[in-house]
Amino acid sequence: MLQTVMMSARRKVAIISGQAVALGEKYGDATLIRMTDREVVLRNSDKTLQTLKLHPEVDKKEALQKPTGTTGHRASQGRRGKSTR
Repeated sequence: MLQTVMMSARRKVAIISGQAVALGEKYGDATLIRMTDREVVLRNSDKTLQTLKLHPEVDKKEALQKPTGTTGHRASQGRRGKSTR
């Protein structure tokens, strides 16, 4: 089962049944030979092709990268002013 497809300028990886498989790598006795953003093609040892498609209801979104050097959390501001005890 094709779960997700991740493509960048340098690397293409599919998650098939929980296993990360890069373009050109083996999945069982098949080799991942082609990828798009919606499907992958595996070639078996007997040269047959198998196409795996993402579920049609899956809505793909482009991943946003977090700016470097930030943690995403606000620093603790501490107390300001006088204590009211």
